[in-house]
Amino acid sequence: MRYRTNQCSACGGWGHNRRGCPEIKAAYEKVAKLCAKYGIEPDPEAYRSSWLDPLREKQMAAHGVSEYYDIHHLDHEEHISYWEACRFQEHGERLAVAERRKKRGVKRQCSFCGKTGHNRRNCPEKEAHERECRAMKALAHRVARMTFEAAGIVPGALIQYRDFDYTTRDYVNRVGLVQGIDWSQIGKQDAENSSGLGNVLEYWVFRGSKAIIIKDHEGRTRSVAVPRNIEQQSNYFANSGPAGFELICPVQGSRVNLDGYEGDSEFPVSMPVYMWGGEWVSKRFGNKVIKAIKEVGSELIVA
Repeated sequence: MRYRTNQCSACGGWGHNRRGCPEIKAAYEKVAKLCAKYGIEPDPEAYRSSWLDPLREKQMAAHGVSEYYDIHHLDHEEHISYWEACRFQEHGERLAVAERRKKRGVKRQCSFCGKTGHNRRNCPEKEAHERECRAMKALAHRVARMTFEAAGIVPGALIQYRDFDYTTRDYVNRVGLVQGIDWSQIGKQDAENSSGLGNVLEYWVFRGSKAIIIKDHEGRTRSVAVPRNIEQQSNYFANSGPAGFELICPVQGSRVNLDGYEGDSEFPVSMPVYMWGGEWVSKRFGNKVIKAIKEVGSELIVA
């Protein structure tokens, strides 16, 4: 089954956006028709009272009423609601802008790359960026999997973390049991932003993400960041985590969960990968990461 995801913010209907809303266009046509009938020249780019008030005065005079809302009961098609007046302005302004661009010979401009001659939907740079984001995320997942399994951060491992004890009113060390990896937190990419490529190695795993799912001392599930006391990282973040937050009992020779894992496909990566740290804590592991990066056509650059 195919689900429609394009919902109009004006009428709430599906299958179109605000720019193509049939209700907005119908409101514009209704108001334009009444303005022509009563000899009013509306300016959609001026405040609506400049043309709406004179129109309503002529309508009330024609129907012999002193309150404009009374027209609603006499002839519904003659009554202009506040909603219809606003929609007339909106669509009218859009048409005026398009007409000026047409006169100036201005071509449509892509909101993604800023170039003219195409829009965001068929932008070749956006397509290339999306491919690069998918490839970079796949590479990030592979490097993260190598990191977790080499360090022993797999189901069954123990991680010490600090937690507030409401009985003693102080922070104490707790121990959590690793349940798995939340892969949605690894190697985040922004495919909708031309500068949204996430190609900094430390960001993939250690910075700004809580990718490890643990069961805490009360049996509740929570997410925590990757401990910094492991050798499988650059020296930039090594041992820089909060006191008491560390891997205290790794499980060697086991595997991480792969639900949500996107690293199986080795897409080619054209952009380089950056690393803040100048050296690896474990040079042997660092060489394996460098090899994995080179295998997809990229390179590792120390920032």
